[in-house]
Amino acid sequence: MEIDSDDKDKIDYDYNEKSNKTINNKDSESDDDGDYDEEINMMKDSNDEVKGSTKHNEVIQVEFLFSEIRESYFFDIKTYLLNLLDLEDYNISELADLIIAQRGEVGTVIKTELEEDTGNQNVDLYALLTLINLNSNPDSLALTQIKKFLLSRINEYMNTTSNHLQTRNGFIELINNPSSRIGLVINQRANNLPLQLVAPLLNLLVDDISDFKLDNPENDKFDLEYIIYFSK
Repeated sequence: MEIDSDDKDKIDYDYNEKSNKTINNKDSESDDDGDYDEEINMMKDSNDEVKGSTKHNEVIQVEFLFSEIRESYFFDIKTYLLNLLDLEDYNISELADLIIAQRGEVGTVIKTELEEDTGNQNVDLYALLTLINLNSNPDSLALTQIKKFLLSRINEYMNTTSNHLQTRNGFIELINNPSSRIGLVINQRANNLPLQLVAPLLNLLVDDISDFKLDNPENDKFDLEYIIYFSK
Protein backbone atom coordinates (compact mmCIF):
# COMPACT_ATOMS: atom_id res chain seq x y z
CA MET A 1 0.00 0.00 0.00
CA GLU A 2 1.43 3.38 -0.94
CA ILE A 3 0.65 6.53 0.96
CA ASP A 4 1.35 9.80 -0.83
CA SER A 5 1.84 12.99 1.09
CA ASP A 6 1.61 16.55 -0.15
CA ASP A 7 4.40 17.47 2.23
CA LYS A 8 8.05 17.61 1.29
CA ASP A 9 8.63 14.16 2.74
CA LYS A 10 7.12 11.17 0.99
CA ILE A 11 6.54 7.93 2.83
CA ASP A 12 5.99 4.61 1.08
CA TYR A 13 4.27 2.21 3.47
CA ASP A 14 4.54 -1.34 2.19
CA TYR A 15 3.01 -4.50 3.62
CA ASN A 16 4.46 -7.79 2.53
CA GLU A 17 2.08 -10.71 2.22
CA LYS A 18 2.90 -12.12 5.65
CA SER A 19 2.57 -8.76 7.40
CA ASN A 20 -0.74 -7.96 5.78
CA LYS A 21 -2.24 -11.16 7.13
CA THR A 22 -0.78 -10.95 10.62
CA ILE A 23 -1.70 -7.31 11.15
CA ASN A 24 -5.33 -8.17 10.57
CA ASN A 25 -5.22 -11.49 12.39
CA LYS A 26 -2.57 -12.39 14.93
CA ASP A 27 -3.24 -16.10 14.46
CA SER A 28 -2.41 -16.10 10.75
CA GLU A 29 1.14 -17.08 9.88
CA SER A 30 2.64 -15.19 12.82
CA ASP A 31 6.02 -15.92 14.35
CA ASP A 32 6.01 -18.14 17.41
CA ASP A 33 7.01 -15.23 19.63
CA GLY A 34 4.19 -13.00 18.46
CA ASP A 35 6.28 -10.58 16.38
CA TYR A 36 4.92 -9.01 13.20
CA ASP A 37 6.94 -6.86 10.85
CA GLU A 38 6.26 -3.78 8.75
CA GLU A 39 8.66 -2.05 6.43
CA ILE A 40 8.68 1.70 5.88
CA ASN A 41 10.72 3.46 3.23
CA MET A 42 11.08 7.18 3.86
CA MET A 43 12.26 9.29 0.94
CA LYS A 44 13.25 12.82 1.81
CA ASP A 45 15.07 15.67 0.16
CA SER A 46 18.58 16.19 1.47
CA ASN A 47 20.31 19.56 1.43
CA ASP A 48 23.71 17.94 1.80
CA GLU A 49 26.03 18.03 -1.20
CA VAL A 50 28.37 15.13 -1.81
CA LYS A 51 31.47 15.85 -3.92
CA GLY A 52 29.83 18.79 -5.59
CA SER A 53 26.58 16.98 -6.40
CA THR A 54 23.23 18.77 -6.25
CA LYS A 55 20.30 17.91 -3.99
CA HIS A 56 19.43 14.24 -3.94
CA ASN A 57 16.87 11.94 -2.37
CA GLU A 58 17.96 10.05 0.68
CA VAL A 59 16.18 6.72 1.28
CA ILE A 60 15.86 5.50 4.84
CA GLN A 61 14.50 1.99 5.23
CA VAL A 62 13.21 1.00 8.66
CA GLU A 63 11.63 -2.31 9.64
CA PHE A 64 9.15 -2.04 12.53
CA LEU A 65 8.10 -5.12 14.47
CA PHE A 66 4.72 -5.42 16.19
CA SER A 67 5.38 -7.60 19.21
CA GLU A 68 3.51 -9.02 22.15
CA ILE A 69 4.55 -7.61 25.51
CA ARG A 70 7.39 -9.40 27.32
CA GLU A 71 8.63 -9.32 30.90
CA SER A 72 11.95 -7.92 29.71
CA TYR A 73 10.18 -4.72 28.60
CA PHE A 74 9.46 -3.70 32.19
CA PHE A 75 11.77 -0.66 32.31
CA ASP A 76 10.80 0.56 28.83
CA ILE A 77 7.14 0.33 29.82
CA LYS A 78 7.85 2.29 33.01
CA THR A 79 9.49 5.01 30.92
CA TYR A 80 6.38 5.40 28.78
CA LEU A 81 4.14 5.44 31.86
CA LEU A 82 6.03 8.40 33.33
CA ASN A 83 4.14 10.74 31.00
CA LEU A 84 0.80 8.98 31.22
CA LEU A 85 -0.56 11.05 34.10
CA ASP A 86 0.17 14.59 35.13
CA LEU A 87 1.19 13.47 38.59
CA GLU A 88 4.46 13.90 40.41
CA ASP A 89 4.25 10.47 41.94
CA TYR A 90 2.18 7.37 41.36
CA ASN A 91 2.89 3.65 41.46
CA ILE A 92 4.36 3.23 38.00
CA SER A 93 6.03 -0.07 38.82
CA GLU A 94 2.75 -1.67 39.85
CA LEU A 95 1.01 -0.42 36.70
CA ALA A 96 3.85 -1.81 34.58
CA ASP A 97 3.46 -5.16 36.36
CA LEU A 98 -0.28 -5.15 35.62
CA ILE A 99 0.41 -4.50 31.94
CA ILE A 100 3.00 -7.28 31.77
CA ALA A 101 0.67 -9.68 33.61
CA GLN A 102 -1.73 -9.34 30.66
CA ARG A 103 0.91 -10.36 28.10
CA GLY A 104 -0.55 -12.90 25.73
CA GLU A 105 -4.02 -11.46 26.37
CA VAL A 106 -3.90 -7.85 25.20
CA GLY A 107 -1.17 -5.39 24.39
CA THR A 108 1.34 -4.66 21.65
CA VAL A 109 4.65 -2.84 21.43
CA ILE A 110 6.57 -1.63 18.39
CA LYS A 111 10.30 -2.25 18.11
CA THR A 112 12.89 -2.40 15.34
CA GLU A 113 14.80 -5.54 16.17
CA LEU A 114 14.05 -9.10 17.23
CA GLU A 115 15.90 -10.33 20.30
CA GLU A 116 16.27 -13.84 18.92
CA ASP A 117 17.95 -12.49 15.77
CA THR A 118 20.31 -9.92 17.26
CA GLY A 119 20.99 -11.34 20.72
CA ASN A 120 20.20 -7.93 22.18
CA GLN A 121 17.84 -8.35 25.12
CA ASN A 122 17.55 -4.59 25.72
CA VAL A 123 15.71 -3.51 22.59
CA ASP A 124 14.18 -0.04 22.34
CA LEU A 125 10.40 0.26 22.24
CA TYR A 126 8.82 2.89 20.01
CA ALA A 127 5.20 2.43 21.04
CA LEU A 128 3.03 0.78 23.68
CA LEU A 129 -0.68 0.11 23.35
CA THR A 130 -2.77 -1.85 25.81
CA LEU A 131 -6.03 -1.82 27.77
CA ILE A 132 -6.54 -1.99 31.53
CA ASN A 133 -9.84 -2.72 33.28
CA LEU A 134 -9.85 -0.10 36.04
CA ASN A 135 -11.89 -2.36 38.33
CA SER A 136 -10.10 -5.63 37.58
CA ASN A 137 -7.91 -5.38 40.68
CA PRO A 138 -9.61 -3.62 43.62
CA ASP A 139 -6.44 -3.80 45.73
CA SER A 140 -4.26 -2.07 43.15
CA LEU A 141 -2.79 1.20 44.40
CA ALA A 142 -1.92 2.26 40.84
CA LEU A 143 -5.49 1.87 39.60
CA THR A 144 -6.81 3.70 42.67
CA GLN A 145 -4.42 6.56 41.94
CA ILE A 146 -5.56 6.70 38.31
CA LYS A 147 -9.20 6.93 39.35
CA LYS A 148 -8.40 9.69 41.86
CA PHE A 149 -6.56 11.53 39.08
CA LEU A 150 -9.60 11.25 36.81
CA LEU A 151 -11.89 12.55 39.55
CA SER A 152 -9.59 15.51 40.19
CA ARG A 153 -9.66 16.44 36.50
CA ILE A 154 -13.44 16.17 36.36
CA ASN A 155 -13.79 18.46 39.37
CA GLU A 156 -11.27 20.90 37.94
CA TYR A 157 -12.50 21.21 34.36
CA MET A 158 -16.22 20.44 34.50
CA ASN A 159 -18.10 23.27 36.17
CA THR A 160 -21.20 22.78 38.26
CA THR A 161 -23.61 24.79 36.13
CA SER A 162 -26.90 23.18 35.27
CA ASN A 163 -25.73 22.37 31.74
CA HIS A 164 -22.84 20.22 32.95
CA LEU A 165 -23.91 19.09 36.40
CA GLN A 166 -25.65 15.90 35.25
CA THR A 167 -22.74 14.86 33.02
CA ARG A 168 -20.22 15.65 35.75
CA ASN A 169 -22.11 13.66 38.37
CA GLY A 170 -22.49 10.78 35.94
CA PHE A 171 -18.73 10.62 35.40
CA ILE A 172 -18.07 10.73 39.13
CA GLU A 173 -20.58 7.98 39.85
CA LEU A 174 -19.12 5.84 37.06
CA ILE A 175 -15.55 6.08 38.35
CA ASN A 176 -16.51 5.57 42.00
CA ASN A 177 -18.66 2.52 41.27
CA PRO A 178 -16.50 -0.63 41.74
CA SER A 179 -18.88 -2.57 39.48
CA SER A 180 -18.50 -0.22 36.52
CA ARG A 181 -17.20 -1.85 33.35
CA ILE A 182 -14.70 0.86 32.56
CA GLY A 183 -11.33 0.50 30.87
CA LEU A 184 -8.31 2.70 30.28
CA VAL A 185 -6.50 2.64 26.94
CA ILE A 186 -2.77 3.22 27.42
CA ASN A 187 -1.38 4.52 24.14
CA GLN A 188 2.15 5.89 24.43
CA ARG A 189 4.60 6.23 21.56
CA ALA A 190 7.78 7.97 20.47
CA ASN A 191 7.25 11.41 18.98
CA ASN A 192 8.92 10.49 15.70
CA LEU A 193 7.01 7.24 15.14
CA PRO A 194 5.36 7.31 11.68
CA LEU A 195 1.65 7.95 12.06
CA GLN A 196 0.91 5.24 9.49
CA LEU A 197 1.70 2.66 12.18
CA VAL A 198 -1.01 3.87 14.55
CA ALA A 199 -4.00 2.36 12.72
CA PRO A 200 -2.53 -1.18 12.54
CA LEU A 201 -1.59 -0.86 16.20
CA LEU A 202 -5.18 0.01 17.18
CA ASN A 203 -6.50 -2.82 15.00
CA LEU A 204 -4.31 -5.25 16.90
CA LEU A 205 -5.85 -4.13 20.19
CA VAL A 206 -9.33 -4.76 18.81
CA ASP A 207 -8.19 -8.19 17.62
CA ASP A 208 -6.67 -8.94 21.05
CA ILE A 209 -9.95 -8.17 22.81
CA SER A 210 -11.99 -10.23 20.34
CA ASP A 211 -9.60 -13.20 20.61
CA PHE A 212 -9.61 -13.03 24.41
CA LYS A 213 -13.42 -13.07 24.55
CA LEU A 214 -13.52 -15.96 22.10
CA ASP A 215 -10.95 -18.02 24.02
CA ASN A 216 -12.30 -17.11 27.49
CA PRO A 217 -16.09 -16.89 27.23
CA GLU A 218 -16.48 -17.06 31.02
CA ASN A 219 -14.05 -14.21 31.69
CA ASP A 220 -15.64 -10.77 31.35
CA LYS A 221 -12.50 -8.74 32.14
CA PHE A 222 -12.61 -7.00 28.78
CA ASP A 223 -16.39 -6.91 28.45
CA LEU A 224 -16.37 -3.14 28.95
CA GLU A 225 -19.08 -0.51 28.56
CA TYR A 226 -16.88 2.58 28.78
CA ILE A 227 -13.37 3.33 27.53
CA ILE A 228 -11.17 6.20 28.72
CA TYR A 229 -8.58 7.48 26.29
CA PHE A 230 -6.17 10.23 27.35
CA SER A 231 -5.64 13.02 24.83
CA LYS A 232 -2.84 15.56 25.18
